[in-house]
Amino acid sequence: MTRYYCLLWMVTLLGSCATKNLPVRSNLTPTDTQGNLTFKYRISYKPDSLIPETSTEYSNLLVGEQFSRFETVGGRAQDSVRSLFPDVLTAENFSAQEFADKMLAIPRTKFYYTIFKRATTGRLYCYEKIGNARYTYIETDSTFKWQIGPEKMTVAGYACQRATVRFAGRAFEAWFTREIPISEGPYKFHGLPGLIVKINDTRQQYVFELVRAGKTATADLIVLPTKAARLVTKTEMRRGLALHNLQFASRMASMAAGEKSLSAAERERMLKPLNPLELQ
Repeated sequence: MTRYYCLLWMVTLLGSCATKNLPVRSNLTPTDTQGNLTFKYRISYKPDSLIPETSTEYSNLLVGEQFSRFETVGGRAQDSVRSLFPDVLTAENFSAQEFADKMLAIPRTKFYYTIFKRATTGRLYCYEKIGNARYTYIETDSTFKWQIGPEKMTVAGYACQRATVRFAGRAFEAWFTREIPISEGPYKFHGLPGLIVKINDTRQQYVFELVRAGKTATADLIVLPTKAARLVTKTEMRRGLALHNLQFASRMASMAAGEKSLSAAERERMLKPLNPLELQ
């Protein structure tokens, strides 16, 4: 099984080079800001909405005066490895086993997005890796129509208040705290009079919960990665990602057909797409 997953990693990285580019719109103007507040969230989600199995990942929200940045721990780690991949292959002391061991040690992720929010304008800059290329789309109006209720509860040690909202085809329940007067939260969520400590959709398919909050030891520079990103529409991004996932799943299923340790049910699961947070 280990050999199979090592091979899967290699095919993922090598095969991504053949991904077709999405249409190019224009480049963004690079913007820098210092982030000194960091919040770690646990993401519990159901990859398949028809099966009760739940997966868990961790993510980081970095907040600065102008911008915030949200990304998964695994996504950031794998992005760093991918950028070094060509150099690793050409190194004289290249060891396939050593490389495979490092790959297996990196946290796995289903989410390769990075989301930047700009507090002064309400704009969202959403970056996603499709194969080996970066794309971005902008949401100019990211206003959430929150309904704040009277219910209060202690969540993760903070005095919180309940709020609800409909977003992207799902109904969400959020618990925010005025103890941290920052209008921020995980993923794209923001706009409440305090930090979102926990938020989940009503079907419990996606749950974000704060597990750590604090200041960074040194200010972290938040930079919009505009140099290598192509600006597309959100619709183009979704279509390109769906096509890439379908091609990758088909390739992996073909490889798995010759792996005796994988059951027919496991091979079938590999062909199923991820249950997306945004249904619309």
